[in-house]
Amino acid sequence: MSLNEHLEQDLHDHDALKDFEDPNALARSFIDTQKKIGSMVSMPGAEADAESRDKFYRRLGKPESADKYALNSDGLELDNDAIGEFKGALHTLDLTQDQAQGLVNWLAASTKERLDKISLSASETSEKTATDLRIAWGAEYDRRRGAVENTVERFFGDAAAEIRELASRSSAVSRGLAEIGVSMSENSAAGDSVISEAESHDAVSALAKIKEYQIDGDGPYRNKKHPGHAQAQAEVERLYAIAYPD
Repeated sequence: MSLNEHLEQDLHDHDALKDFEDPNALARSFIDTQKKIGSMVSMPGAEADAESRDKFYRRLGKPESADKYALNSDGLELDNDAIGEFKGALHTLDLTQDQAQGLVNWLAASTKERLDKISLSASETSEKTATDLRIAWGAEYDRRRGAVENTVERFFGDAAAEIRELASRSSAVSRGLAEIGVSMSENSAAGDSVISEAESHDAVSALAKIKEYQIDGDGPYRNKKHPGHAQAQAEVERLYAIAYPD
């Protein structure tokens, strides 16, 4: 039983029907097509309301709510509040789970690349600064490095770490700190009235300062290789004299 037996004359040679040998083949093709049409997702037009758009994107893979995103955010330092806000933005943008994770992966990789470049740049700058200072100071390098440390320890307190970092990246800052340290040392040796840090303490604060020196394993007092070791020892002796005047 051929298909043409059931068709009008003008349909006998239609290209769309040439692959169907009989009515059953045509019927099966029609059923398969209907199934495919039923599973298709129609993109909402410009006039579609928010509900229609949300339904469309949810069929594509957008989570029901922002907190349903399951994101691996390794490499991104985000606290819980920041992660919540980020997920909310992803949901507002109608991103699917896979799209959201892809964006997070890109951000993490991009952030790591930038941080690596910053770290490398800082390391290269520190090395160049040290080289420049060795050339400029020559045989005085170790002494002047010690003078830098003495100045930082004496005047900058809680900001000492930041000042050390700045000095490591700037030969001009290192030179300035060294000049201050050398000047203090020379004035003290000449008997000028340079007031040591110890002289600004009473017995209670002197004991507290001694304890600070003693618990800092990498500091100038306990680290014999530290450029400010000798001065730290002298300072602790002066602090002991204040704490135990008898």
